[in-house]
Amino acid sequence: MSETKRYKRAKTYDYTKSVSIDINTSFIEGFDNIIKYFLLNVVEDPTTIPQTFQRFATVLEGKKLKQPLTPVESMIFILYTVTMELKQKAREAGYEKDPDSDESYTHDEVVDGLKTILNQKGHDVDETKVKSLLDILQNKKSS
Repeated sequence: MSETKRYKRAKTYDYTKSVSIDINTSFIEGFDNIIKYFLLNVVEDPTTIPQTFQRFATVLEGKKLKQPLTPVESMIFILYTVTMELKQKAREAGYEKDPDSDESYTHDEVVDGLKTILNQKGHDVDETKVKSLLDILQNKKSS
């Protein structure tokens, strides 16, 4: 008779405790890129992102959601909050700096670019939803 392999449960952690780590500021850009990837490639309908960030704000205010975050929203939320914390710490330490390039884009160029990305993915987008998404991305970047 063959032996039945037994598996132990994964380790758990005390969620009432915090840990401190030293982390290179390059992780901020890396986490931002992962968040953008999730927003534009994993979220089924990127036009719902403004509502998702409103739900995040509700959680961050300590209020209860009517419906729990979806698994994808939870992953984005974790990355988002860690990234915001890292940005705040970098800002306080004086490590935040303006881009080296003077390259800039008009509002219309950015809106058109977002519309193109969303349309290529088969989403029916309107100007209002794209502008809301742009506001979210812009506020997240400056946070």
